[in-house]
Amino acid sequence: MPQITYSVLGDCCVDNFVDEGKRFLGGTAFNVAYHAKQAGAQSTLLSAVGTDALGKKYIAACHTCHIATKFLTEEKGNTSTVDIIRTSSTDSHFANWDIGVLQERMLREEEKDFLKTQDIARAVLFKPVTALFESFVQLVLPHTVKVGDFLGSSTYSFRTDPIEKFAPNLDIVMKSVEEKETESLNFLHYIAQTYDTVVVALRGEKGSIVFTSDNTYQQDAFPTTVVNTTGAGDAYQAYFCYWYKKSGDIPKAMLEATKAATGTIQHLGASYQKEV
Repeated sequence: MPQITYSVLGDCCVDNFVDEGKRFLGGTAFNVAYHAKQAGAQSTLLSAVGTDALGKKYIAACHTCHIATKFLTEEKGNTSTVDIIRTSSTDSHFANWDIGVLQERMLREEEKDFLKTQDIARAVLFKPVTALFESFVQLVLPHTVKVGDFLGSSTYSFRTDPIEKFAPNLDIVMKSVEEKETESLNFLHYIAQTYDTVVVALRGEKGSIVFTSDNTYQQDAFPTTVVNTTGAGDAYQAYFCYWYKKSGDIPKAMLEATKAATGTIQHLGASYQKEV
């Protein structure tokens, strides 16, 4: 089988870990693109960085990691940054997001054409970049696995409200769900059955559940030393979609994704481990 092509649309956002006084290159799009490449895909990042020093670090990191940057645009202004305040090893609070040049990022015609050539294309829904996500979902990509990430319950994300609006045009729906959110799990099961969409519920230390129109699959998390769970969901997503496309085997995809997420939580929380 030819190398899987995997494009990731969304944010390059520097994670400022306030308590530790450390900064890492982050953002869900950058993290997923990084892990997609680690999984074995030909990875392409569609995002925007500023003309500042942080933007140059993203471009350099992508070159180092062999992530394609043809559609990683440099725009006049600041690269996106966000503060991360850890309340525990398994819980973090995001604040003071300076969205920077991501504010105006939209899909361009050549990018829309490019996505039609991809095996997997993934976008993330943040409140400040809703228009970018919407433009992605509206694309007709008949030969591409379209993935929508609806995140968890941070200040900048939605809960489950928009999922039903977008699910009919997505092949895979990703959503982080808190341990006690039984109502959310029931809703995600409904989405899978109603729209024949693969729905992945990420549950942290409780593992993951995948709903399809006719089956439910569960994968436990692996026991490990938890340093920081930031970015673990991005690793899971990258590997799950890669192995889902490669094998069509959902339990295998869940297993490989869980292995990748476990490796991530053993670190400070950055996928790309070099400080900036």
